[in-house]
Amino acid sequence: MKKRNIIYQIFILFGICSITLLTGCGITDGQVTIGESFPLEEAVFDGDAYFVTSNTRNMTNQEIFDFMVETPSTIFSLLNLIDEVLLRGNVEIDDANTIGLIEELKSEITDFEEWLLHIGFQSEAELLRVLELEEMRIAAVSHLVNVTDEAVQAMFDDWAGDDDTVDFEEYREAIYGFLYSEAVEEVLFIELARLRYEAGLEIFNDQLKDAYESYLAMIATEESEINLLSANEPSDSEVIAHINGVDITRGQLFNALVFDLGMDIALTRLEADIVEDTDIESLLEPTEERLKEIYENFVDSEKAVFEQLRDDIDAFGRGSHILVSDFDFALELIEQLEDADEFAALFAELAYTYSNCPSGERSGGDLGAWNRGQMVEPFDEAFFELELGDFTSEPVETDHGYHIIYRPVPVQEDVPEFEELRDELNASEISHQMQNQVLMTEILMGLIEDANITFTNPYLQARFRTFMDI
Repeated sequence: MKKRNIIYQIFILFGICSITLLTGCGITDGQVTIGESFPLEEAVFDGDAYFVTSNTRNMTNQEIFDFMVETPSTIFSLLNLIDEVLLRGNVEIDDANTIGLIEELKSEITDFEEWLLHIGFQSEAELLRVLELEEMRIAAVSHLVNVTDEAVQAMFDDWAGDDDTVDFEEYREAIYGFLYSEAVEEVLFIELARLRYEAGLEIFNDQLKDAYESYLAMIATEESEINLLSANEPSDSEVIAHINGVDITRGQLFNALVFDLGMDIALTRLEADIVEDTDIESLLEPTEERLKEIYENFVDSEKAVFEQLRDDIDAFGRGSHILVSDFDFALELIEQLEDADEFAALFAELAYTYSNCPSGERSGGDLGAWNRGQMVEPFDEAFFELELGDFTSEPVETDHGYHIIYRPVPVQEDVPEFEELRDELNASEISHQMQNQVLMTEILMGLIEDANITFTNPYLQARFRTFMDI
């Protein structure tokens, strides 16, 4: 799936409609007849051999293969092998399209070989092979596609409307390509599934079989009532799938998956181990100088808030509330506050006991400071109408429930000494740094570098080094 997406990105990169590029270039219009199938290159699978080694742990080919088979996109890599067996030699294409596209890529990209490694191809020949497979797939369904001149003209008329300055001939080819692309997409997946079925496709791995059946369910339409997967029994052999007399082995699928998924899966697993074995928080410990800087900023902030609370009472305030769901109960709480000699302490106690807002249990209802307009309108209006030191004599209704709001007189409280806040400031700064994605990525990349990760496949190791050097 990944390589197919790359192909479409390549076409988009040059502003080329892939289907338009393919039409009229040697693709047969006759119905595909499946003859002798193309044999894949043999591949021996050594499950016990190491796929990747590191200071953290080593992972075998079998471990990586098992993880890859669990990945939903693996079915598309298997389908690439299946369709390669099925179509190559049975469908005629013109290599001029793909070769020309690759030459254009080479002229546009400074380090073409490094770029190939980065996007997941070992060689130019592998990229060519994948591009050819896409052409073969389209050629296999081309006999079902018919874009008429009338359809092209109708789309142009609908698009151009009454604008007689637009030249039809200038857009004819682009419109044809667009309509052809849509028509191909409508029939491509179900027709390929039908061809695979007629060629006796069997999948012996349970997970991949389930994945293919899910894929068939996704592409099925009311018209596609054909059984699209031959009946088979799970096999413990090295054969993963069979089609038209050709076996597709575990080794062949493994080799196809290595560049598609191998590095990503290995790194994901190793990263999890590295993070688990590393005290990340210790790497984020702020220095003494940084802690004191944070403390000084906190002191300045507290002072600034107090001054604003004192001087800008019409637009800035700090307050508390008690939130309940019942109006009559809110009135009962207000009566208790009105009867109290020192209602401020009682307000915090009632908020802690009865408020539905998390601020009740967390801070006795204290919401901190805010600017006018930040709270919902009924709450905001009631708060800024209060005299300093008062609370609302009637419950304030919002979508959240009924509020009793208290606006205390601003008091310049003594800020705790640095040592009293050291642990809190330290924890807060570490938490803040852990939200910094750029920093965390840098730390993780450093840990990966230190883990001495080495892929036994030289091409994959080269790709890994390219990835690390970005």
